[in-house]
Amino acid sequence: VIDTDGNVTRSAQDETVTLTASLTLKKDIQTQVEGDPRVWSATVTVKADPVKKAEKLVKAVEDFTGPERYAQVSEFETLFEDALKAVEEVPNGLERSELKKRLNIKRGKVDDIYNKRFEAVYDALDLGFDSVLEFFDALQAFWDVERGYLDIYVYLAEKQLLDVVPPSDGLERVNYIQEKIVEKAIDLENDRDVTQAIIKAAKTKDLTEFKKALVEYAGYFERLNLEDQEILKAYMTTIAEIDLRLVLIEDLQKIIDVINALKFAESIVLGFARLDPDRLSVSKSRLPYVSDEYVDKDAVAGLFDDVDLLVDVKAANNEEQLYAALQAADFDYVYVENLKEYLKRLKDLSPFDEDSINGLAKADDPIAEVLEEILSIWTEEIQGTVNGVNQDCVASIVADIVEESKKAEPDADLVEGLLQKLDAVTPILEYGIEVDFDLEDEELDFHRDRMPYYIYWFSEFECASIQDIKWAIEFGNDDYRWDTFDKLVVEVRPTYVQYSQIWFKLKALNKNGKSYWGFDGSSPSAVVEITGCDPMKAVSSYEFSGGTAWLVLDNPFYGKEIAEDLVADLTIEVKDDDGKVLYKGTVTTDPFTVDAYPTGVKITTDALEYKTGDTVKVSVELLYSVWTNSGWEDRTVYTFTGEVDGEVLIYDPWFGSGYSEKYNRRFKFEHGVGSVEVPARKMGENLTVEVTFDELDWYAWGMSDEFITITPGDPAKVVAEWIFGDIGLKIQDAFDQLTDFTATSVEVELSWAKKATTTAGIMPLGNDPDKEGLAYVDFAAGEGQIKFEGSDFKQLVDEKSAGELVTITVKITDLGLQTTLDYQTPVAQ
Repeated sequence: VIDTDGNVTRSAQDETVTLTASLTLKKDIQTQVEGDPRVWSATVTVKADPVKKAEKLVKAVEDFTGPERYAQVSEFETLFEDALKAVEEVPNGLERSELKKRLNIKRGKVDDIYNKRFEAVYDALDLGFDSVLEFFDALQAFWDVERGYLDIYVYLAEKQLLDVVPPSDGLERVNYIQEKIVEKAIDLENDRDVTQAIIKAAKTKDLTEFKKALVEYAGYFERLNLEDQEILKAYMTTIAEIDLRLVLIEDLQKIIDVINALKFAESIVLGFARLDPDRLSVSKSRLPYVSDEYVDKDAVAGLFDDVDLLVDVKAANNEEQLYAALQAADFDYVYVENLKEYLKRLKDLSPFDEDSINGLAKADDPIAEVLEEILSIWTEEIQGTVNGVNQDCVASIVADIVEESKKAEPDADLVEGLLQKLDAVTPILEYGIEVDFDLEDEELDFHRDRMPYYIYWFSEFECASIQDIKWAIEFGNDDYRWDTFDKLVVEVRPTYVQYSQIWFKLKALNKNGKSYWGFDGSSPSAVVEITGCDPMKAVSSYEFSGGTAWLVLDNPFYGKEIAEDLVADLTIEVKDDDGKVLYKGTVTTDPFTVDAYPTGVKITTDALEYKTGDTVKVSVELLYSVWTNSGWEDRTVYTFTGEVDGEVLIYDPWFGSGYSEKYNRRFKFEHGVGSVEVPARKMGENLTVEVTFDELDWYAWGMSDEFITITPGDPAKVVAEWIFGDIGLKIQDAFDQLTDFTATSVEVELSWAKKATTTAGIMPLGNDPDKEGLAYVDFAAGEGQIKFEGSDFKQLVDEKSAGELVTITVKITDLGLQTTLDYQTPVAQ
């Protein structure tokens, strides 16, 4: 497996190899005694080569003879499974597939053997039992059987092969005969003395003799209930019907377990359905004898506690017992006031008839689930009964409330007492929804002193439910609030220093926060004390109407500066026509401002001189006038912040030039100061900037104190034109205005091309331009002229393009500007 050089050669199986080595010291060799080497060893397992291992096992399967007897079946099947597992470990898919094919061939051959052996036995049975020996020979040919058990084999074969559907798979078939016939025959022979004694005792129909036999052989059985007479009779009746010939102990055990389960189901279903304590007691005694195969005993045992609680409810004989039972069982909405009616109705409660009980007892569902269903139904029925009593009680109380409220002189104390009673027997459940009536609920807002309002609506609304009672109280509260004065509030109308009066709006409010009309027709008076001012008497301008009145006060800030954060205390008295005081008290305003509206504007610009195309920033300051010792002075309306649409006009105030440029802009003001930007368009001198606002509650207008000038902008384009045979040039700004460009000897290049064709010999020209196309032109106030007539350039163009329309390009190199114009050359002579 491992040679001395460490090379590994894997075999067809795992190999255990022990490696050893002798260690000799190379230093201090004298410390190592001669003949005393240090030996090291290690044991390793060399795993088998998966292909070799699989091949070896597959070959062993192929070489296996048979199985010729059932005793060889286990040996072959184990070998086959080992080979199959080994093949799965082969890494190469092609090799693995080939090995599986070989195994499948062998599998088919062996299954044929199994099926033939099974069918030989089955066919012998199918011929009938006139040929019992043929059946035995077929059985003996493969299985190890004894002739002394022949009658038992025949009995079991009839029972296991003819009366049921046997398996169809080869291996399962031979295993089935081994387990159900060969091995079972031995068990049956061993059990025969016990079973026949019990069956014979059962056939006597004598319960005492039968019980005596069961007691004698009780050690052979489990869960044998010898104390329950009903179950003993069921054992005897059922076993007496059995054929005496061949019966196993396990057959009798099956009968015992089935009867135990059925009788337990009958008693416990009846006990639960009737809430019968006697039947429940019997069921508890039977539960230990029930096989776990039929009943989840832990689950059922847990349900006994639940049903006992319901039994106590059903068995209660007085209100005290019933209340304790309902509380213990956790029923909801239980009220002492209704216990008498609960007791009466629960006595007659019976949700299950005989047919439904029998159906539940025979249900295929697990018994624990059936019992849970019964408990659920009982719980719903009891809770439903409680709910029904509660609903009837509430309906009776509501009816009494309405009846008393409809009387000519209703007893308010009695109605309140009925409301308290309604509170005591709620919440209840109606249609699955909890409904409550709580006099202490803040949202209900119940007040004893409002009973007349409630009684009116109890009668008017024809209340029939708790919700109706709540709505009636809500309507009563609303009426009360409408009829009841709550407070006076005061508002200050927007006031300006330009106004001579301050107006105060008085609003009388009811408890609903709406207008109170109880003061209508009365005139208020007030003494007003404003922050920083002496008390002043306000004059009533309008009497109360619709809950509102106005007071007018001389404005102490008239003609003065803006005043902020002012508070006014108004000591108000309201009297009716007879002089009766309806209200007296002090009302305080919210902080307010005596503001100013602009009466003028101050206009400034960020410069006095601009070029065409520049941006002009126009700033506006909103102003109002204040009277001082020196006369009227302007102040900024610093309280104003916001956006205002305005018009900016730049124009010639003398109208000599007709200059006028208008811009519509939205000004953004911050503390009375705002600005916008407008473009400088046309040039002009001594221009005025004017701003107008006319879309607010106030009108404001103003103009700048200083004139501005707009001069031509920077050169942006050049325009060429013919002037008596020469080329005139104009330097313009972006707004097509002649600039003030002035310079001497400005280099100009000229080129030409035939009109509507590709370039036809671009040639330089001049002023008077030479043939190289270079000219130097003087400009003054934006204008210059190229001497074209008689120039070398003209002679050259005329010669090259005689009689044609050409395009002449003029380029001012220093300014980066160029333009074109058309030229018609003369026809050659």
